Amino acid sequence: IGSLKGRAEIDMHDISYTCVCTGNILCAIGALGKEPAVINMHNLNVTTDLRGRNLVNVGTCGSTAECRISRTQLNLYAEGSAVSGIGDRDGGGNVHMEDCDLSMTFLTGSCHLIGSPNGSHELIRVIKKISLNE
Repeated sequence: IGSLKGRAEIDMHDISYTCVCTGNILCAIGALGKEPAVINMHNLNVTTDLRGRNLVNVGTCGSTAECRISRTQLNLYAEGSAVSGIGDRDGGGNVHMEDCDLSMTFLTGSCHLIGSPNGSHELIRVIKKISLNE
């Protein structure tokens, strides 16, 4: 869900979403191609299973990801050379999560879990279960 080229503005509410993909460069929810994304998620059940080289679960790849996630259950799984959980592993943007249940299982050599190097993240009442290379 999002954009391969160009800015992505994504609003998701009251749904269940499963994304199972294999490939070279993958994004479950967000934008690729160094384009920015604004992602609003409310009252969702999201499951991803990504296997490839460069993987983005929720966010962007080398750009700016503004993510607001509330009352959402996220089960994120990824196997790849470089994996991003929520946000942007190389760029900027902010992640705000509130009242969420987050499970991340990643098998990777390079990983960025939540947020971005040039941004901020705020987690309020978020239950986290994170497993790396186990």
